[in-house]
Amino acid sequence: MKKLVLMLLITVTSVVKGQVIWEENFDDLSDNQQSDAGATAWTTTQPAGNSPYKVFQTKTYPDVGRVFIANDTGNEGIWKSEVIDINSYSEVALEAFLGVYWANTTDYVRAYYQLDG
Repeated sequence: MKKLVLMLLITVTSVVKGQVIWEENFDDLSDNQQSDAGATAWTTTQPAGNSPYKVFQTKTYPDVGRVFIANDTGNEGIWKSEVIDINSYSEVALEAFLGVYWANTTDYVRAYYQLDG
């Protein structure tokens, strides 16, 4: 059974003002994207040993829309956003909404953030 993780939406929001500072929902991209240089720029480092059957990219699903998927990669890949300037905000919230299908107890998603380099 293949494992499939759908990353649906990533948002950075000002807690005080309720203003969205940065967001990626993948709607404006085509299928099979592994990076985006647009207004919400991001890059990926593909999992080692990736093959055509193991994907780490955008894909469109009926009734869901376009999402970022990690499907049976076997190894860790990295999805990394551009630098998000939060200097003018007193508090921010980082949200990543995930949908997971066919996962087992050895599957995981890690999230890291880095402040001031």
